[in-house]
Amino acid sequence: MIRRRRLATFLTLALLLVCTAPAFAQGDSVLQRYDLAIENLQFAVAAVPGDGIVARDELERAINALLTLSRDTTSASLVQAMERTFDRARTAVENQSRTDMAVQAAVLTGGFRRLVLDAAFTAAAAGDLETARSRLTHLATGLGFDASSNAGLAAATDDIAMRLAFEAGAANSINTELTFANRMLASDRDQAYVALATAYGNSLMIQDSPRADAGLNTNLVGAAQGLVSGDDEALRTSIDNASALLTRLANAAVSGVASLAPTVAAPTQEPVSQPAETETPETTVEVGLPASTETPAQAEAPVGLTGTQPTVTQTTGGADLAALQSGDPAALALFVAAYEAEQRAQQASAIATRLRAAGLAESVATTNAERLVAAGYTDLDAATTAITAPALAAVSAIRAGDVEGAQAAIADVSRAFTGPLLAAATATNAATAGEATALLSDLASNPGLRIQDVTLLATQVDQVARSMSGSTAAAPSPVEFTVSSVWSSWIRLAVLALLGVFAFVPLRLLNIAFGGGNANWRLVGFALFLLLLPVVYEAVAAILSAVAELADMPNLEILGAWSIFTSTTGQAAWAVLVLLALILATIGLRGICVQFGLLGSRNRPGLAGSNQTPTLVDSGRVTKPSSADWDEEF
Repeated sequence: MIRRRRLATFLTLALLLVCTAPAFAQGDSVLQRYDLAIENLQFAVAAVPGDGIVARDELERAINALLTLSRDTTSASLVQAMERTFDRARTAVENQSRTDMAVQAAVLTGGFRRLVLDAAFTAAAAGDLETARSRLTHLATGLGFDASSNAGLAAATDDIAMRLAFEAGAANSINTELTFANRMLASDRDQAYVALATAYGNSLMIQDSPRADAGLNTNLVGAAQGLVSGDDEALRTSIDNASALLTRLANAAVSGVASLAPTVAAPTQEPVSQPAETETPETTVEVGLPASTETPAQAEAPVGLTGTQPTVTQTTGGADLAALQSGDPAALALFVAAYEAEQRAQQASAIATRLRAAGLAESVATTNAERLVAAGYTDLDAATTAITAPALAAVSAIRAGDVEGAQAAIADVSRAFTGPLLAAATATNAATAGEATALLSDLASNPGLRIQDVTLLATQVDQVARSMSGSTAAAPSPVEFTVSSVWSSWIRLAVLALLGVFAFVPLRLLNIAFGGGNANWRLVGFALFLLLLPVVYEAVAAILSAVAELADMPNLEILGAWSIFTSTTGQAAWAVLVLLALILATIGLRGICVQFGLLGSRNRPGLAGSNQTPTLVDSGRVTKPSSADWDEEF
C-alpha cells in the first residue's frame, strides 16, 4: 500500500514537471536572469549589516547572472567595470556598511539594466521586435515610466522608435531620482546618496545616446563628489545641470531628433564643457561606473578603501590629457582615482605572489590579497607588521612595568588579527593561526601579565608572520601553550600567594626548634630567610596584581616589574641574596660542625680532652633557652 502511494506521488510530480516545462521554456531567459540578479542584490543589501555570509552568497549569485547577460552587450568595458563594482560590494560587506552596499547595488542594478537594454536591441536588430518590446517594457516597469512613455513604447513599430521612446522615459525616470535626492539632502543624506547612485546607474542606459550631452556624466559624478565633500552648493548645481540635460534629452527623443549639438556651459560650469568629456561610450562606462561608489562617510573609511576607482584607460588619450592640463576638477579627481586603483591592483598582485609562494592556490591567494588591500595593507610586510609590532610593544611595556600599556598592545594585536589578516593566516597555516588566536583570547582575560606571557605571544605572532611569508622559524613547544593556558591565569596568582604564606612556616619551626641562643643556628635561619625572600616578594606582587585586577587599579602592578622573572635588576638582587644566604649558611653550618666535633681542633693531637667544648657561642650570654641546648652536651 505504501509503495503504491509513493508511486502515485512520483507519477504526479513527474506529470506536473512535464506539463509546466513548456511554460518555463517559453519564458525569456534574459529577463529571468535579470530578475534573479536584482533579487540577489536586494537580498544582499538587506543582509548588511548582520549576516555577511548571506550577503556574499547573494553577490556571487548575481555575478553568475552577469556572465550570461553580458553576451549581448555593446560595451566590453561595462562588464569589467561591473566586476570591479562587485569587488567593492564585497568590501562593503566586509565593512558591514549598509549605505555603501546599497550604493554598490544601485550602480550594479543600472549596469544590469544596460545589459538587458543591449539584449533587447540585439533581438530587435535580428527582427524579433516583440522580444525587444517585452524586455524594454519590463525595464520600463522597474524604472517607473509615466503613462506617455509607456504608450510611446507600446506604439513603436521599429527599433528606432523603441529606442526614442525608451530614452525619453529613462531620462524622465532619472530626473525623478535626482529630484528625490535633492529633497532628501536635509533629512537623510545616506538616502540621498543612494538615490544619486540609482540615477547614475540608470544613466548607463542612455549616456552613449547621440542625444545625450557629454556633460551629463560629469554632472552626475560632480553631484556625488559634492555630497561626499559636504559641498551642498556644488551638489545642487550639479543636480540642476544634470536635470536640465536630461530634460533636453527627453524632449529630443520625443521629437525624434537624431543628435544634439554639445551645449555651451555657463561660465560657472567651465569644467562641464571641457573637451575631456567627449568620450566614447565605452570610456564613459569605464569612468563613470566606479565613480559612484563613494560614500558620504568616506572620510571615516579605513585606509585603502576609497570611493572612486576608475580604470587607467580614463587617463589615456589626448582629450583626457587636455582636461588634466586645463585643471578640470572632475578629470583631475578621476585621474587620481585611476592612479590609486592601479596602485591597489599592483599591491594585490604583489601580495598574491608572496601568498602563492607560501603554498596557497592561485585563486585563494588572489582572494586573500584583494581582501588585505581592501583592508588598507599596502603589502604583506605591512599586514604582518600590524601584529608583530604591537606584540613587541607589549614586551617592552611589561619590562618597563607598564602593565596597562602591555594590555593595550595586546588589544591592538587582537584587533589587527581579525578579518582579512586572520583569513590569510589561517589559509597559510591554520594550526599556527589557531594557536595565536587562542593565546590572544587567554591573555585578554588573564590577570597579572608577566614577561613570559607576552614573550610567548610575540614568538607565536612572529611564527604567524613567517608562515604567511613562506619562511619557517622555531615554533613554541606545544607544552608551552598547554602550561600557559592553565598557569597564566588566577591559578598563578593564587599559587604564588600561598607559597609566600608557607615560606614563613619553616622559619617559624626553625626558631621554635633552636631559638635564638645559638649564633650558628641564627645564621642558618638568616640564610633560609634570604633564600625565601624572593618567594615572599613574588607572593606580595601576586596579591597586588589580584587587587589591581579586581579594583581596576593598574598602578598596583608595579612590584611585578621588579620580579626576578621580569627585571634584570630583580635577578641581580636575587643573586646577591643567594650569595649572602650561602655565606651565612656556610658560616653557621661550619660552626655547628665544630660544635659536633666534626671540624676544628677537637681532632688535633695535643689538645685538651673530650671535656672541652669547641663552640662559637658564649654560653654565658645565652638569654633564650632552646628546645635542645647544644652547648651543654659538650
